[in-house]
Amino acid sequence: MALSSPSAEARLRTERIAILALFVGAVTIAFAPILVRLSEVGPSATGFHRFLLAIPLYWAMTATLPRATVAEGSERPTSVRDFVLIAMAGVYLAADVAVWHYSIQMTSVANSTLLANVAPVFVVLAGWILFGTRVTGTYMIGLAAAM
Repeated sequence: MALSSPSAEARLRTERIAILALFVGAVTIAFAPILVRLSEVGPSATGFHRFLLAIPLYWAMTATLPRATVAEGSERPTSVRDFVLIAMAGVYLAADVAVWHYSIQMTSVANSTLLANVAPVFVVLAGWILFGTRVTGTYMIGLAAAM
């Protein structure tokens, strides 16, 4: 198959890099619970360092992104309430990671990972039971695809 233009070649190269990055990311995520189990420090320290070591990578990534990638008219947090909600999201994420890391130490890696990955099912059930959220067929298809 002959490519007709340099832009088509560049697009193909970009797609190949994206697929490679997807594969590397999937393998890395797959080994995460095993590496947590093998870690010499405690579960909370392991989770903390996972995020701490990622910060320079995120800073480098955001520094190289052009400003045009920020959506026009996107809202920025302005009130104290906005910052409190953002902080709460961070606290919940930290609690989730800490509990997951402790569960990796307390049970098998397979059981811990299975329970962590079926969390969206529990969220849907809790939303339906507690808040009466209507679960549509489209949402169920998306949930099944994610599982």
